[in-house]
Amino acid sequence: EEFYVIIDGHASVWQRGEDGVARQINILGPGQAFGEIGILKRAPRTATVRAESALNLLALDRETFLDLALSLDEDAAGVAQMV
Repeated sequence: EEFYVIIDGHASVWQRGEDGVARQINILGPGQAFGEIGILKRAPRTATVRAESALNLLALDRETFLDLALSLDEDAAGVAQMV
């Protein structure tokens, strides 16, 4: 239900394979964002994000994220850069 932009810190992104084993697929840092898939598709999350250090995050609720994306004519990466 929320879109997150990392202000400070790092997080890892994990996804479970068909074999049931979770694998790290990405590392996110300042200026990067996550959570847009759940908002846009109204579907369960496709990955798990874990803090790798202390995180300072900006959280936008679904309505705020969608309003910004529409008014700025931006995708998720563009919204992350604007906020």
